Amino acid sequence: MCGITGIIGRNSANNRSTTERAIKVLNHRGPDSSGIWVSEDNRVAFGHARLSIQDISSMAAQPMMSHNKDYILIYNGEIYNKNKIHTSISNKSKKLLRSTSDTEILLYSLIDNGVIETCRIIDGMFAFCFYDRINDKIFLARDKFGEKPLFYSSYNNVITFSSEIKAFKHYPNYN
Repeated sequence: MCGITGIIGRNSANNRSTTERAIKVLNHRGPDSSGIWVSEDNRVAFGHARLSIQDISSMAAQPMMSHNKDYILIYNGEIYNKNKIHTSISNKSKKLLRSTSDTEILLYSLIDNGVIETCRIIDGMFAFCFYDRINDKIFLARDKFGEKPLFYSSYNNVITFSSEIKAFKHYPNYN
């Protein structure tokens, strides 16, 4: 069990501290480590509370960026068919893998296969946020049965999301 949270669309230097406060609320979901990523323009901030299970190395830490920093992923869950997903990614991407984590395999599947195809072939329990910086698109997704929670709020062209509702109290204008 991990925790994810973020804010999208609010250009504010406070996004880092706001996300840090929100991720502290989720610390019980992932007490092993936590990470924050904020875009250069302060418009997007992601936080992750990590429970290390599959790959306990720091190479599997999140938020996870692609080798070229064009894609960012935060993820909570477990992919049961990780080996099948691994075979679906390109040989070029396989050479870039630095860990044995299902997070990194998910990241490169989203890059190589796209969000829709990856969500179609993935078997597991999950919630994730994937940011394609090249096309400036952010995708939120969760497993079909909603086993891994993913809550979101939209207000004044700002989207906040989290694994738990109580993290929202740290975001501005929470409604």
